[in-house]
Amino acid sequence: MKTIIRLIVLVLMLGGWGLAAASLHVIRTPSTITIVPKNRLGLRDTYVDTRAWTMDDVVKHADVTRRMIELGKSELLNNVADPKSGQSLQDQLHEALDRAGPPADATQPTTHTAARTGLTVAKAISQLDIVWGEAR
Repeated sequence: MKTIIRLIVLVLMLGGWGLAAASLHVIRTPSTITIVPKNRLGLRDTYVDTRAWTMDDVVKHADVTRRMIELGKSELLNNVADPKSGQSLQDQLHEALDRAGPPADATQPTTHTAARTGLTVAKAISQLDIVWGEAR
């Protein structure tokens, strides 16, 4: 009985640690270690070492950078900024993120696709009415 209880406790502890690892970014900067919650569960970029980062690394780890900006922790990436540039750190990071493309969890549809095909909400509803009418 003792063995079963120990096994259950061990499984619960390992499961909790796994869930914690899947929900947090541990970010190592030149000055500190910071823990930032992720936007979604996953093991990607659980531990990120930014001490030797360049702007190319900001593009490679765009989700982590976006999350740091959202939470107001972008100043931790001061080592990435180009001091010779006249732009602020925020502007440099946003410029690099623009090169990375939209976020991985972007769920909003693009507006230019519907405009190109000429599909409007009214046309879409009328097409749905036709389909539903034929199905009855």
